[in-house]
Amino acid sequence: MYTNILPDAEILKERFTYNKETGELRWAIGRNTGKIAGYLYTSYYKKFKHKKVPVKYWYVKLNGKKVYAHRIIWKLVTGEDLGKLSIDHVNGDGTDNRWNNLRKADASQNAANREATINSISGIKGVKRMSNKFKGYTYRADIRVEGETISLGTYTTLKEAVRARAKAEKQFFGEFANPSIIEDYKLQK
Repeated sequence: MYTNILPDAEILKERFTYNKETGELRWAIGRNTGKIAGYLYTSYYKKFKHKKVPVKYWYVKLNGKKVYAHRIIWKLVTGEDLGKLSIDHVNGDGTDNRWNNLRKADASQNAANREATINSISGIKGVKRMSNKFKGYTYRADIRVEGETISLGTYTTLKEAVRARAKAEKQFFGEFANPSIIEDYKLQK
């Protein structure tokens, strides 16, 4: 989405109030004073071939432009204009704008926290099932870091490939690594 330049933090503080515990952004002036600012917008992407997954974010119409509420919140609290940087929702829920769920991220870090998409045969981001006429199925793990794909090897079981991918995510992405791999497969850290 095109990122709009936001007004100064002082102007935003005049227009909005923000509750860090609940994540609610409310209008501070005008006829909607005290009401939730913006609207919830839902779009869909296919995570698996048979299932569409909703992606939801709060948007606010500001100076005639549609702006993510979490970007307004970031500038309200920090005074920092993010430019091309993103805001990552730690728990993956775009509607959860509590302060402890928001963190600044570049595009690579933000992508690290996403789930697998429709193109993933194994259902795990970065793990591919491969056919080998002598060995049956094997699994290949890889990771994309700053535009480069790094091969993590070929494994005989899905669990080994997932473990290699999870280890690489921790190594390359640190706190931005998607913890669902570990939780989904109950792997030991």
